[in-house]
Amino acid sequence: MGALLPPSREPQLTLRTLDAIHLEKARGPLLKFISRHGGGRITGRARKWLRTVDRADLRRAGTCIVTASVGTHLMGVLIIAKHGEQVMAIVVHGSARRKKLGQTLIRHALRHMRFLEARVATDNAASIGMCFAAGMVAIALERGVTGKPTLLFVAGERGGSH
Repeated sequence: MGALLPPSREPQLTLRTLDAIHLEKARGPLLKFISRHGGGRITGRARKWLRTVDRADLRRAGTCIVTASVGTHLMGVLIIAKHGEQVMAIVVHGSARRKKLGQTLIRHALRHMRFLEARVATDNAASIGMCFAAGMVAIALERGVTGKPTLLFVAGERGGSH
């Protein structure tokens, strides 16, 4: 019989949906994280939204900020406004990439909202793969805010209003 392995002491991944009460305390560290780990792919619109979002905005349906941490270390963040129609951005720490964290963040958000959309530039293969792996479907090819060809991904059901 093989020896029993001791339980893992590795900290577990924790997903949290940021509530309005903790917004101000988290805003600075989240902006710093996005700046440091976003690889220049996060739009100015998304960064501006995070700088200016207030408690009332964060309470609106289809709007959330989800963080992923291991112990006290932030490993990823997802921001969504208006079900992604206004803003949808994901940033994952370099050491956590290729470990399905992005799709985990998307799936977590979809448990709390009925519909989500994301726009991804066609030259961003990693994000395209993440959206497909999270169960999103590409429904259109558009010209994005940067002028690049951009895929529109959706998940869930839009319903009567959004």
